[in-house]
Amino acid sequence: MKVGVIGVGLSTNVGDQLIAKCVGTSISNISVVDSVKYYDLTKGVYDVDYKHLSRPINTHREVAEKKRNHTIRFLKNFFLSFFISDAHHQRTIEFIDECDFFIIGGGHLLIDNFGDFGLKLSDIIKKIKLKNKKAVFWSVGVGARHSLLYRIFCLPVIKEIPLYTRDKNSFSRAKRLGMNAKEVVLDSAFTCTDINFYINADRPAKRVLGLFIMDPNESSRHSDIQVSREQAKEWWRKIIVNSIRDYDEILIANNGSVNDYHFIVNYIKPLLDSNLNGISYNVLEQSTSYLDVINSIEMSTDIIAQRLHAIIPSICRGKKTLGIKWDDKVENIVGMINSDVLIGFDTDADIVLDKLKNIKLNEINITAYKAILNNVIVGESK
Repeated sequence: MKVGVIGVGLSTNVGDQLIAKCVGTSISNISVVDSVKYYDLTKGVYDVDYKHLSRPINTHREVAEKKRNHTIRFLKNFFLSFFISDAHHQRTIEFIDECDFFIIGGGHLLIDNFGDFGLKLSDIIKKIKLKNKKAVFWSVGVGARHSLLYRIFCLPVIKEIPLYTRDKNSFSRAKRLGMNAKEVVLDSAFTCTDINFYINADRPAKRVLGLFIMDPNESSRHSDIQVSREQAKEWWRKIIVNSIRDYDEILIANNGSVNDYHFIVNYIKPLLDSNLNGISYNVLEQSTSYLDVINSIEMSTDIIAQRLHAIIPSICRGKKTLGIKWDDKVENIVGMINSDVLIGFDTDADIVLDKLKNIKLNEINITAYKAILNNVIVGESK
């Protein structure tokens, strides 16, 4: 049996690549599976162990802190969906022909991001059904809001597919939307405890605080938490200044998003360059693969992270970790494992560092996740 994994694994946010790697690894360990093939909704078939080409930061234009008109952006994406190249269409058909069954996920795929994911998902689902083949949404998130346009153009196709969500809120939202919601499972990235990653970073000999920093404009666009870049910069400044009492070095890391890296270079690095209390620091280059994230985690003693797929692998690799609540998905998904690791931008810097020092690690049990996935795959092989 050949299984196709569909998602957004070629995103510059390499947390999406990590998700695909984890999903594919779990599937490949199932006895009836001969091989796994990966498909990105925008770019098609890809090698899950790819490495992005790095791009000079000075070629990136800062995204303005503003709300975008949803209707205009959605209709633009809808219009562009009619102009998919013949070559891309043919490669998609070849991918579908080669695979026997399809896992769509994981990640936050069922959101209304101006229809981008929804239109692409409905298109490939239609093509899968035309070939009389089946698909399942696996370990996905469902957004809090879906526009009338999404409900008209995307939902009718999407809601027919069996759906396993990665948190209870997503499950409830799916039910309200009339989706074929089956069960709640862990986020796929928690299975990175099962993966023997190639590590080329030494464990730190001194105490290193790893900070995985996200552009606050990204969080403001996707959630109700409104924190400006200046407010976020000031919060991180307090964390960095206060960290000198417990740590020898600050490591500034990222998940590869060009907007995150731009924020780090233009807002956070100047703070460090101003010689805040003589703090020793290391600002890492833009991550170009999931292995960069894993190695950044290994270089750290303790970690404060904002993006979900920096928080989860940090916890899985046994690091004392605090996750910043910038979207309810972080609270819902990480809270299933250990709600004590969650903080917010309204949490005082002193409290953050004391909490990090005293945090207790919970064991992660992925047995149920693997059993349900096994039943889904084996059931489709009969």
